[in-house]
Amino acid sequence: MKDTMIVTSEVLPKREPVVVNRDVWYSFMSKEDADPQACWLERKRQERMEAENAALGASTSRVSTSTTSSSGSVVLDSMKFRNIQQKVDRNQNQTPSPPSSVSPPSSVSPPSSVSSTASDDEVHRNLKKSSPKAENETDSAPLSGHIQASNSKHYANIGQYLNEIYNREQICDISFKLGSIIYTVHKVVLASQSPLFEKLFNSKDFTQPPIRSRHIKVTGVSEGSLKAFLNCIYSGNINFIKPDCLHEVLDLSRMFEVQQITQMCLKKISSLSHNDMLALLQKMRSCKDVQLCDILMDAVAKNFMEIWNSSSFYGLDVDTVCMILSNDRLNVSSEMDIFESAVSWLHHPGDRMKNLERVMDMVRFSHLSSQQLMECFIKCPALKQNPYCVGLITMANWVQTSISLNQQDPLNMEIQEPRSLANSGGSVKQYLKTNCSSEFKEPDCSND
Repeated sequence: MKDTMIVTSEVLPKREPVVVNRDVWYSFMSKEDADPQACWLERKRQERMEAENAALGASTSRVSTSTTSSSGSVVLDSMKFRNIQQKVDRNQNQTPSPPSSVSPPSSVSPPSSVSSTASDDEVHRNLKKSSPKAENETDSAPLSGHIQASNSKHYANIGQYLNEIYNREQICDISFKLGSIIYTVHKVVLASQSPLFEKLFNSKDFTQPPIRSRHIKVTGVSEGSLKAFLNCIYSGNINFIKPDCLHEVLDLSRMFEVQQITQMCLKKISSLSHNDMLALLQKMRSCKDVQLCDILMDAVAKNFMEIWNSSSFYGLDVDTVCMILSNDRLNVSSEMDIFESAVSWLHHPGDRMKNLERVMDMVRFSHLSSQQLMECFIKCPALKQNPYCVGLITMANWVQTSISLNQQDPLNMEIQEPRSLANSGGSVKQYLKTNCSSEFKEPDCSND
């Protein structure tokens, strides 16, 4: 009977399909395929280390032959250590690192041996190659000073072009009209210098149909002043403006809210010569421009002793002289300087003694000593024939007597404050309000 073999088969359980997670990096992918550049750098590093070790071994071969067996064992141990280290490196190279565009899982960390053994030069090159954007930004981005210089040149070219087409009257879309004279300009230039123009040109009168060319009518200024004002807007330079037009350019800049030109005009006004300053002060006093008169009076008060001795002071009218002598901020050593300047103006050729009372009323006699009050009659004999002036000096002498006796004035006579640069400039406004009848009139404008 033949032997029979019974074969039994076991049914294996059904296996679930393997699901590959795309976010996990598997070891069956070689590092050469994942990052060939990093592998090439690693091979170069290994070759350089082997070359250095070979050179070191050649230089120490003579020393190693004469060493004892203990030293030879040390060399052998070092060779075994290098072989083991190379095997470890090859095993670690089997686990590729993900490309820079994909972040590895948080549980996977890059091997520390590569970063610890790589040289600083190679690490620097790897960082530069792994971030080309940063490299471009470092190499191509200029310094901030270069950027500013480049932008400044660019903006200067735009401004120069706008100034050229303004002088040639080209591509203009708005105009100023003074009488029958028309000056064509550009709305964008006006809006860039004035918030008033910007608001005006964005209004429905200029943005909604029908859109047509318009005129800005201006009255109350001279032709030269309007032309100088427009030239200042385009060039930003006021050095060419004549002193007699300076106040009208200032009025236009204040009316149209061009702050830059306003500040430049005020700065130039404060640096005018004495002759130009007094001439402008007389004109502004007649126009009753309180703001500009106050600015001019500040400069006159600081340099009053020099202005008093100038020839232009004697050419002023009586209203301007009285406005100057009434100022609280005149820089003088004593009130006697004010009296002497008033007498000098009265004694100047011309029929000026008729203004004796008005001019002497600006002198604060109560701040003169008794001796100085006696000298007033000597320096100006006309005072003795004028009862009003005699009364002024008599009341001042009474005040000085009460002061010398250290007693209170029984008449309670009013004493004005002494002059000082620390005083406020309200005397200009008060004088113009009291003694000037004409009102200040700004230039007028309207849209056509």
